[in-house]
Amino acid sequence: MKLFIALTLCTLAAQEKIRIDSHVAVPMRDKVILYADVYRPDRAGKFPVLVTRTPYGVQRDGGHESLIQLARAGYAVIMQDVRGRFESSGKWEPFRDEGKDGYDTIEWAAKQSWSNGKVASFGGSYLGNNQWLTGAEAPPSLVAMFPRVASTSIYHNWAYFGGAYRLSFNYGWGVVRMPFRIMQPQYWHTEKYTPEALRYENVLKHAPLIEGDLRSSHTKVQHYRDWIQHESYDAYWKHTSVEDRFDKIKAPAMTLGGWFDIFVAGSINGYVGMKKKGGRMIIGPWGHGPSRRFGDVDFGADAMRNANEIEQRFFDFHVKGIRNGLDKEPPVEIFYMGANKWRKEADWPIPGAKETPVYLTAGKGLSMTKPSAEGSDQYIADPANPIPTLGGNNCCGTPTLAGPKD
Repeated sequence: MKLFIALTLCTLAAQEKIRIDSHVAVPMRDKVILYADVYRPDRAGKFPVLVTRTPYGVQRDGGHESLIQLARAGYAVIMQDVRGRFESSGKWEPFRDEGKDGYDTIEWAAKQSWSNGKVASFGGSYLGNNQWLTGAEAPPSLVAMFPRVASTSIYHNWAYFGGAYRLSFNYGWGVVRMPFRIMQPQYWHTEKYTPEALRYENVLKHAPLIEGDLRSSHTKVQHYRDWIQHESYDAYWKHTSVEDRFDKIKAPAMTLGGWFDIFVAGSINGYVGMKKKGGRMIIGPWGHGPSRRFGDVDFGADAMRNANEIEQRFFDFHVKGIRNGLDKEPPVEIFYMGANKWRKEADWPIPGAKETPVYLTAGKGLSMTKPSAEGSDQYIADPANPIPTLGGNNCCGTPTLAGPKD
């Protein structure tokens, strides 16, 4: 019977006719107008609403199939250009207005004639971070959130990490790709025809660092300079963090992350901050999104997961009220690398887990046995000739090796 019902629902979803309304004006409290595309069933009725807000343009390739699928599944789906980007008016200042603009968009969506008043948010990376900032404003109509591969504190796990400035990411994303209203090309700095002086490996060595933006296209990029000037966690950064405001968020949230994602700390911190409010988390052996292979390692066919299906199941439960068994499952699912197996857990940190110290040894090795005597080693740290990375949690800025190195 369950299989029959599932197949029937899939058939109905495939047959659902939809309509797309483009360039829909959404007014903000300060009279700025943000523009969105709305995908929804093409029939009379009131539908639950899903909202995603992007700085990359509603035209960007890669996401439209899922928008149509969600509309065919009976949701009204809003994809909006954030303030100061593409069609939307206002000034582009990354992160600064996302909380209040997200609140206004959620409440606008709840009041539309085709809305049943229940609104949820989705999206990854920047589109996940702005969900957190919106959630902390506690819009009354927000009933669920699904931030994928997203930071929860722009200082602690986006622009800096462990106090270190993420130059490759911040420059490639903040200066080259996202300086003003539209995305600029990386090609200026990466192609065979690129002049030597414009190659990233030379541009990134510029000093002083705060004037490095001029090396790209001779234009000051204020948010990049602000990130450098605010080198410690202060009021500037506090505005873009929710890690001390999880108590303000009322809607349950599910995070999806990758062990090698640049924002994996945000995926984990988001779950820990929200686990008492129905929070859930899944982390795979991925980078900035699900894959079977990342870096030098093929983690096997089971490593790949369909994030859209996981997301829709979460929304079906929390937004539509479908009793699909989600609440009967453990809240955490993680991929154990090496064993290359998924396992569901009751919590994170995993109950019963113990921290194990790892020690540096002679010959640049690691050991779990504490050395009997202290030792030392040395290496040269030269900012003019930095040690190149072999991989790790890199993404989305200047082209940088990422993932595990075998």
